[in-house]
Amino acid sequence: MSTTEEIAATTSTATSSDISVPDGASIQIWTDLRLVDNERVDIFRTDGGSVEAPLIEGGTVVALTKSKSAALINGPGTFRLKKTATTAAKAVLYDS
Repeated sequence: MSTTEEIAATTSTATSSDISVPDGASIQIWTDLRLVDNERVDIFRTDGGSVEAPLIEGGTVVALTKSKSAALINGPGTFRLKKTATTAAKAVLYDS
Protein backbone atom coordinates (compact mmCIF):
# COMPACT_ATOMS: atom_id res chain seq x y z
CA MET A 1 0.00 0.00 0.00
CA SER A 2 1.13 3.51 -0.69
CA THR A 3 -0.02 6.70 1.01
CA THR A 4 -0.88 9.80 -1.00
CA GLU A 5 -1.31 13.29 0.48
CA GLU A 6 -4.28 14.43 -1.59
CA ILE A 7 -4.85 17.78 0.15
CA ALA A 8 -1.76 19.39 1.68
CA ALA A 9 -1.95 20.58 5.30
CA THR A 10 -3.80 23.88 5.45
CA THR A 11 -6.35 25.70 7.60
CA SER A 12 -8.17 26.91 4.47
CA THR A 13 -10.93 25.18 2.56
CA ALA A 14 -9.48 22.92 -0.12
CA THR A 15 -10.56 20.62 -2.95
CA SER A 16 -8.64 17.59 -4.14
CA SER A 17 -7.87 16.63 -7.69
CA ASP A 18 -9.98 13.78 -9.05
CA ILE A 19 -9.16 10.32 -7.67
CA SER A 20 -9.94 7.37 -9.94
CA VAL A 21 -10.65 4.08 -8.18
CA PRO A 22 -10.83 1.05 -10.51
CA ASP A 23 -13.50 -1.64 -10.34
CA GLY A 24 -12.76 -4.04 -7.48
CA ALA A 25 -10.34 -1.63 -5.78
CA SER A 26 -10.83 0.59 -2.74
CA ILE A 27 -9.02 3.41 -0.95
CA GLN A 28 -9.08 4.51 2.68
CA ILE A 29 -9.22 8.26 3.35
CA TRP A 30 -8.26 10.02 6.59
CA THR A 31 -6.80 13.27 7.95
CA ASP A 32 -3.38 13.53 9.57
CA LEU A 33 -4.91 15.28 12.61
CA ARG A 34 -8.32 14.55 14.07
CA LEU A 35 -11.18 16.79 12.92
CA VAL A 36 -12.97 18.79 15.61
CA ASP A 37 -16.33 20.54 16.03
CA ASN A 38 -17.88 21.29 12.60
CA GLU A 39 -14.79 20.46 10.52
CA ARG A 40 -15.38 17.88 7.78
CA VAL A 41 -14.15 16.35 4.57
CA ASP A 42 -16.99 15.69 2.13
CA ILE A 43 -16.61 12.99 -0.51
CA PHE A 44 -18.19 13.40 -3.92
CA ARG A 45 -18.60 11.13 -6.92
CA THR A 46 -17.80 13.14 -10.07
CA ASP A 47 -17.79 12.81 -13.82
CA GLY A 48 -14.29 14.31 -13.87
CA GLY A 49 -15.76 17.70 -14.73
CA SER A 50 -18.16 20.02 -12.98
CA VAL A 51 -20.83 17.43 -12.09
CA GLU A 52 -20.56 16.26 -8.46
CA ALA A 53 -22.87 14.21 -6.25
CA PRO A 54 -22.31 13.42 -2.57
CA LEU A 55 -21.13 9.84 -2.07
CA ILE A 56 -23.94 7.92 -0.38
CA GLU A 57 -23.62 4.39 0.97
CA GLY A 58 -26.42 2.61 2.80
CA GLY A 59 -28.55 5.77 2.68
CA THR A 60 -25.90 7.83 4.48
CA VAL A 61 -23.66 10.58 3.08
CA VAL A 62 -20.01 9.50 3.39
CA ALA A 63 -17.80 12.17 5.03
CA LEU A 64 -14.98 12.50 7.54
CA THR A 65 -16.10 14.26 10.72
CA LYS A 66 -15.21 14.61 14.38
CA SER A 67 -16.88 11.24 15.02
CA LYS A 68 -15.75 9.46 11.81
CA SER A 69 -12.00 9.72 11.28
CA ALA A 70 -11.67 7.48 8.21
CA ALA A 71 -13.75 6.31 5.25
CA LEU A 72 -13.42 3.50 2.73
CA ILE A 73 -14.28 4.31 -0.88
CA ASN A 74 -14.99 1.42 -3.23
CA GLY A 75 -14.53 1.56 -7.00
CA PRO A 76 -15.29 1.88 -9.71
CA GLY A 77 -15.59 5.62 -9.86
CA THR A 78 -13.99 9.03 -9.86
CA PHE A 79 -14.09 10.89 -6.55
CA ARG A 80 -13.32 14.39 -5.26
CA LEU A 81 -12.66 15.46 -1.65
CA LYS A 82 -13.59 18.85 -0.17
CA LYS A 83 -12.20 19.95 3.20
CA THR A 84 -13.79 22.73 5.22
CA ALA A 85 -11.67 25.36 6.95
CA THR A 86 -9.98 23.90 10.03
CA THR A 87 -8.60 25.41 13.24
CA ALA A 88 -5.21 23.74 12.70
CA ALA A 89 -3.47 22.87 9.44
CA LYS A 90 -4.73 19.41 8.46
CA ALA A 91 -3.89 17.22 5.47
CA VAL A 92 -6.16 14.70 3.78
CA LEU A 93 -4.50 11.42 2.82
CA TYR A 94 -5.43 8.08 1.31
CA ASP A 95 -3.99 4.60 1.01
CA SER A 96 -4.37 2.65 -2.17
